[in-house]
Amino acid sequence: MTLPKGNPTPKGAFVTLLSRGAGVATSLIRPPNTGAPHAEPFSTYNRLLREHGEGKPTLLIDLNELNRNMEVVRRSVPPEIAVRVVTKSLPSIPLIRRAMEGLNTNRLMVFDHSILQLVKEFPRADFLMGKPLPVRAVSTFLNALSPSEGRNAASQVAWLVDTPERLAELIQLARSTRLSLRFVVEIDIGLHRGGVETPSELTVLLRAVDAAGGAVSFAGLMGYDAHVGSAPPVISGTDKAFAQANEQYKSFKDAVTSHKSALGTYPLIYNGAGSKTYPFYNARHPVNEVALGSVLVKPTDFDVPSLNDHRPACFIAAPVLKCLPGPRIPFLEKAQKAWRLYNPNRRVSYFIFGGGWLAKPVSPAGLSPNPVYGFSTNQALLSGSVETALQVDDYIFFRPTQSERVLMEFGDLQTVRDQTLGERWPALPF
Repeated sequence: MTLPKGNPTPKGAFVTLLSRGAGVATSLIRPPNTGAPHAEPFSTYNRLLREHGEGKPTLLIDLNELNRNMEVVRRSVPPEIAVRVVTKSLPSIPLIRRAMEGLNTNRLMVFDHSILQLVKEFPRADFLMGKPLPVRAVSTFLNALSPSEGRNAASQVAWLVDTPERLAELIQLARSTRLSLRFVVEIDIGLHRGGVETPSELTVLLRAVDAAGGAVSFAGLMGYDAHVGSAPPVISGTDKAFAQANEQYKSFKDAVTSHKSALGTYPLIYNGAGSKTYPFYNARHPVNEVALGSVLVKPTDFDVPSLNDHRPACFIAAPVLKCLPGPRIPFLEKAQKAWRLYNPNRRVSYFIFGGGWLAKPVSPAGLSPNPVYGFSTNQALLSGSVETALQVDDYIFFRPTQSERVLMEFGDLQTVRDQTLGERWPALPF
């Protein structure tokens, strides 16, 4: 046996070999370096914000990608099916207007008190409330309008009804306000989030409309199929879940057709889908409109196979306040060197302006929150490798996980197009 130099004893040789073996093992399990500097379009975003931004967390809307996503929708939805824009997912008047124009629709789905502002901004739009509201909320909305606005809104807005009790409350409100109110019935086609569960339950509501003497008018059905995109393959699978949802929807639609006395004077709404499932629908299915919104800006929750043709169009940009060697964790300073040697993606600490958003870092590559340092909405810490190559006042970019709330947290939305910062669009208030 030839002993390594400097180890004159078998014991010393064993220690050296063990040490070398540990080093090889560490190199095998050490995380790979995933860091890289900004690539396009983020390098352009970073330059524009450094030169023309406000030095604060900013919500970017890339209009090129927004327009491209609308083109995908136009190609995907057949002409027999209308598109209804979901406003909670695009919470900005200019953004909603851009979507309506790009998709050639006047149909909006609303979920909250923003209905008051939206009916004034879009006096010719057709509104569908996307969830059943307390009758007090409906009353508050109507009381905030002038008599002429109230009459217009009565024909513009269809409220969502899910139970006989809620319909009875709506009928009573209609009589007290002397307005004929429209409503759509929520049907359960497999999501099990409420709504009538059988055609016979729907018939009970339609008979109540007959007895109401014109106080309210039935405007159609809404069946949301969010469960379809998450169907577990072992139990169901997307195709089977989609077929079952449409079979259930058709049974409700047949119940409406056989109860003609409840029908109003407007063309009936048969609303379905959502951003994840809208591409599945065609003229053979029972719906005559699909609802969508998030798909136009594509947050990370919508990274699903059905939406592979869509691209992200919204990003959070957060300025870097501090670039420090990392990680330096209070009370664990002595572990810093070992941590840095073990994980190349922990060698630089970036403290940013803000944090705590429903979002994931996307550029530069290889950044991640530090699991030990802790959570902060003031100066969040992200760790990365030296290859990220950021400096103070550069920006780190995140993709929101959803759009409906996140887009409302930054004040105005900053548009960008063709390597130029554009208009700032006010967001709707919380």
